[in-house]
Amino acid sequence: MISLGVGMKQSIDSQLKEMGSLNIVTVTKRYDYQKTPDKDDKNKKKVLLNDEAVEALANIPGVDVASPVKSMPVMLRHGKYYAYTQVTGIKRELMELQHPKLESGEIFSEDERNSFLIGGEIPYQFQDPKSRGVDGDFYMGDMMYSVNGYEEGQQKRPAPKVDVMTDLLLLNPDTRYGEPGISYEDRQTIPRPIKISVSGLLKSGNWSFDFGVYTSLETFDKIEKDYEKWQKKMKQRNPDQQSDTAIKPVDKRKQEYNQVQLFVGDTKKILEIQEIIRKMGYEASSMIQMVEQLNQFTNIAQMVLGGIGGVSLIVAAIGISNTMVMSIYERTKEIGVMKVIGASLEDIQGMFLTEAALIGFIGGIIGLIFSTGGSMLLIVLTKGVNIFGGGGCEAPPLSVIPIWLYLLGMVFTTGVGLISGYLPARRAMRLSVLK
Repeated sequence: MISLGVGMKQSIDSQLKEMGSLNIVTVTKRYDYQKTPDKDDKNKKKVLLNDEAVEALANIPGVDVASPVKSMPVMLRHGKYYAYTQVTGIKRELMELQHPKLESGEIFSEDERNSFLIGGEIPYQFQDPKSRGVDGDFYMGDMMYSVNGYEEGQQKRPAPKVDVMTDLLLLNPDTRYGEPGISYEDRQTIPRPIKISVSGLLKSGNWSFDFGVYTSLETFDKIEKDYEKWQKKMKQRNPDQQSDTAIKPVDKRKQEYNQVQLFVGDTKKILEIQEIIRKMGYEASSMIQMVEQLNQFTNIAQMVLGGIGGVSLIVAAIGISNTMVMSIYERTKEIGVMKVIGASLEDIQGMFLTEAALIGFIGGIIGLIFSTGGSMLLIVLTKGVNIFGGGGCEAPPLSVIPIWLYLLGMVFTTGVGLISGYLPARRAMRLSVLK
């Protein structure tokens, strides 16, 4: 019964690892919409999430790395195939500390311009926009999906149409790039695509990285700056026409980040660090709160499951006690003989306690054999079933019996035998030799 709780906890942990790193704290600006105007507000310094803030956050004890995180939607292209995605600028050091699993290559280089790390699901997103609705391809929102790419059962997922590690890839920050049916005039307002270098491809299965493209902050800023210049040029050429994807120029002296991510090596310090960040005037979030809530749930579940198993242990304890009492009455003469020949009361008590402990110990071994068999059968019957949902990854086993649980089971059943045999052993000590 306890193994079901252990399996549930491992299933939750695996799901959380796919959602992101437990060591990451995300810092954002605090927006208090219900705050009433205060005269003292004018005297208070406005809290900005800028470079100075990043440096201050990096100096918090326990924080290993602090990195701004910038992102914008882009369109990738190879030949006639296009993929809508999001490019994210981040420090390489922060990416390395999260230990992303690589399918091939390596993490992007900060020294090389236009070096990109591709998410594991991006190769499957490339589709021919002129063949929408053909061969099982369709659009969901702005992201292209393939019906055949998410099949379940025995049908194998088809290979991606683009090999991102070897094929030439072009990137365009204007997401109208590649859209069919766009007019000639609008096509002239789209900037030329950028040739990018793919440093590595991530393994699929991590929700936080699967559908993104990652590069250094320097490369991201260069792409963003060039796109701003292009937008200004187009606006000067056509004052009445403005692209929906135009980027508003930002005063570099007041430039703020939408979010900053911190890596905290010791997860036990995360809640304390979050409290420090909130006192600094920012909002901080992490997956630790979710982990704690889920741990409370699994602890309660394990207590319930353990309680159900405890009922059977109570029944077993009563059975052992009855067995020992019957054994005493059947061996009254033998007990009397031992007392006559000089056996001490402690010897008699020890003999019956040892017998009770052996009954519990042997019963524990037999129980563990049946438990292991039942656990293996349950794993086979529920293979591929994820009780917490989610797809694209191998479901963890429903029942898990770790080594410590085997040892705990042996010690516990032996202890139950000793406790159950204590009163019968005391009875054997007080048994009269004359009866």
